[in-house]
Amino acid sequence: MSATHWQRLEALFDEGIELDPSLREAWLASLDIDDALRSELRAMLAADGSTGGLTGRLGAAVADATELPLAGQRLGPYRLVSELGAGGMGLVFLAERADEQFRQQVAIKLIRGFASSQAADQLRHERQLLAELDHPNIARLLDGGETVQGQPYLVMEYVRGEPVVVAARTRGLDLPTRLRLVRDLAFAVHYAHQRLIVHRDIKPANVLLREDGRPVLLDFGIAKLVDPDNLGSGLTQQWFTPAYASPEQRRGQPVSTATDIYALGLLLFELLTDTAPQPDADGELRAPSAVAAGHRRTLRGDLDRIVARATAGEPGARYASAEALAQDIERHLDGRPILAAPDRVGYRLGKFLRRHPFGVAAAAAAVLLLAGFAWRLVEERDRALQAEAVAQAESAAAASATDFLVGLFSEADPEKGRAAAAMTPVELIDRGRERLAERDDMPAAQRGRLLGTLGSIYRNLGQPEKATAALEQAVADARRGGADRDALIDLLAALASARDLRGEYAAGIDALTEALTLARGSDDAERDINLLESLGMLRMRSGDGAGAIAALEQARSVARARFGEGSVQGAQVDVTVAETQAAGGDVDRAVATVEPAIAQLRAAMPAGAPQLMGMLTTQASIYRQAGRYDDAERILQEVLQYRSALLRNDSILIANVHSELGSVYYDQGRTQEAATQFLRTLEVNRRVLAPDDPSLAMDYNNVASMYEEIGDFERAEPMMRTALGIVEQTPDEHRLELANYRQNLGRLLMLRGKAEEALHYIGMEVEGDDLEVLRRQRARRLLQLADWNRRFGDVAQARQRLDDVEASIDDLGGREGGAWAAVLRQRGLLAQREGDLAAAQTHLEAAHAHWAGLFGETFIGCGEVALELADVALARGRRDEARRRLDEARTILDPLLVPDAALRTQLQALRERLGGA
Repeated sequence: MSATHWQRLEALFDEGIELDPSLREAWLASLDIDDALRSELRAMLAADGSTGGLTGRLGAAVADATELPLAGQRLGPYRLVSELGAGGMGLVFLAERADEQFRQQVAIKLIRGFASSQAADQLRHERQLLAELDHPNIARLLDGGETVQGQPYLVMEYVRGEPVVVAARTRGLDLPTRLRLVRDLAFAVHYAHQRLIVHRDIKPANVLLREDGRPVLLDFGIAKLVDPDNLGSGLTQQWFTPAYASPEQRRGQPVSTATDIYALGLLLFELLTDTAPQPDADGELRAPSAVAAGHRRTLRGDLDRIVARATAGEPGARYASAEALAQDIERHLDGRPILAAPDRVGYRLGKFLRRHPFGVAAAAAAVLLLAGFAWRLVEERDRALQAEAVAQAESAAAASATDFLVGLFSEADPEKGRAAAAMTPVELIDRGRERLAERDDMPAAQRGRLLGTLGSIYRNLGQPEKATAALEQAVADARRGGADRDALIDLLAALASARDLRGEYAAGIDALTEALTLARGSDDAERDINLLESLGMLRMRSGDGAGAIAALEQARSVARARFGEGSVQGAQVDVTVAETQAAGGDVDRAVATVEPAIAQLRAAMPAGAPQLMGMLTTQASIYRQAGRYDDAERILQEVLQYRSALLRNDSILIANVHSELGSVYYDQGRTQEAATQFLRTLEVNRRVLAPDDPSLAMDYNNVASMYEEIGDFERAEPMMRTALGIVEQTPDEHRLELANYRQNLGRLLMLRGKAEEALHYIGMEVEGDDLEVLRRQRARRLLQLADWNRRFGDVAQARQRLDDVEASIDDLGGREGGAWAAVLRQRGLLAQREGDLAAAQTHLEAAHAHWAGLFGETFIGCGEVALELADVALARGRRDEARRRLDEARTILDPLLVPDAALRTQLQALRERLGGA
């Protein structure tokens, strides 16, 4: 037997032994090997499966020697149920909770083999690595420990599924679906690489496909931390599967992130060809198109190039990152030029003439238009001469569009002085708008369609200012050119979406109302649902709760009538309904509505789908309002990961996630983390939005609130005035923001001692319907007025205001919410002003305890109340208690406050009164 034959047999045996025995025969039949090798491999696998086989005998000996736990035994709170499988150094059991705390199934991994100190150390290392990974496509670590014999084990998420290669065959997955699987896995691997973790053993057995179609990467048991100063350094011990090992692993050389990229390339090869990869001595593979004869035309070109780049023999010749591999797969799926292809104008123009909805996607307009006009020509040719003349006119328009788009792409021709890869999508679309403005020869309807496509791309790239301008012009051209009804409806819907991003709700409602009028009587139910859902969302954001509910109920009715109960379309509407419920203050109901809807959408949509990401952001916002901060943060980090992989850092869509994260941190009292997120959001939006864009108002307000909290009133005031000035330009459609920003500015002016101007803003009535959110603003206004009266006005009036607030406390979240602590604090400060120090202490202590219970004892509000309690204690002659409270206040406030903050001055003054304590 030759060495090559034995190496091939050994590699196949290592792969086959990982499969469930029931799946091995189908796998054997799929292999591109000769019958003699297949028979030999089958015999080896059968021998291993018997109790007298080599593996069986070794396993028994090892179990006797190391006393590994067996099924039925307990490890901590878990009971082992059955063995799931075994790999290079791990034995994996299905287990379940046995402590009756709650029901849960998990996978527990123990060392397979003698429990050497080296193996034990490696598994402990794995436990620490996995604890740092939290990604939807990576199996999560739940717990860990050691057996009574001192062997470490991991408690991991139990993933129900089958190996991805087997699942792709048995489920008959099409090519785009298989490509998305590898794309999602590559993004997951990139996530781990960013945390300096290399997997080192990616193979089909370590990738399971859930029933919902989501791939999950298992077993970081041989991962290593990468030295950031020397990426190529690391362990060289041969813990890998030979059939999926990179050339450097086979040679015993150091591994790096390129090792995982190579394994992903092998996995992609197998999913494309349904054939196990067979690299040559240098690690190179045959092209997939040469192996899968039946799919040669489909695989030739881009997919051959992607596999070749990922599996290059030399690590430096592979993709620079797993993210780059994922993005090239994404480019291929979208019809864009891939990075692995030679950068030639002909290649890029060929890509340009294929349908593509995003990125460089001005090409999509040409494809759709050309296809549409070609179809019309064929149809019209068979009709009367009059229709034929119309078709000829449309053909001329199509030729005009083609000339425009080819000219646009020639701008990215490297022979003209600029590499195509250096031009960003936004820059390319900018160039397209400029060229369209110069094309007087193009029919208006044709130019409107092209502008509409460019506007939609702007919107998807997070450029609402440019999107609105392009889509407004597109609608005008469509009207002037007599565009058909469906085209005009689509343009109006896109314009409304861009208006929504800018916070121009009234204009967005007008566009949607016109679109719905035009759509009346059509049979496009899905479009009607989308239009009604968008209308409901805009009405909700404009403060029209009743109108929002009416539109969403109509959307629900259409979804039920056309698609049945439990449809994806209905689930999308439910997410918007939940957002409306939360905005109206019914947060518990919103959570109950959004959770099943999101679960259904996750099962139906690919991970990272832009539409899904938007709805996940809504879910996170609802969780934040419900006080489920950990869940909200986890979801937002997931959204941020996917959006960052697809969009530039100056996208408003990424900025929105940072803003919501800032709110999550702020609500928990994590001031510094919140400030970082809000500042990042403001920096992005100031670059991409007009100075008076309504979206900027929230960013200015959020950052100003951070400045106020750290005592930097001088910086906070102009930002608050700017935020208020923006929404005052459109008061009718920003009633909620208007009331909020007026009170924020009034509170800040009150803190600065500007009593009259503060009262001007705080005293303004909150106008609008009797929505719960507006009732909340009215109750908040009363609380602010009570504070103003306590500081500058009538004490009796302050007490009456507080009585009124207490009577309407349910509008502020009830006695369980944070506003109740603010009421208690005002009661305490009012009692202190009236000289009732005992009552003051009682109320302030209650406020402190309430806030500490909600946000933790380091919450900045707790620091402020501790300072006030120190002042009360000193006034009562309780110096030791005053010192204790002063120390508590200093511990919380010192790290946060700016040097000249008013609170810092109060801290110092009280310290001096206590004799420098």
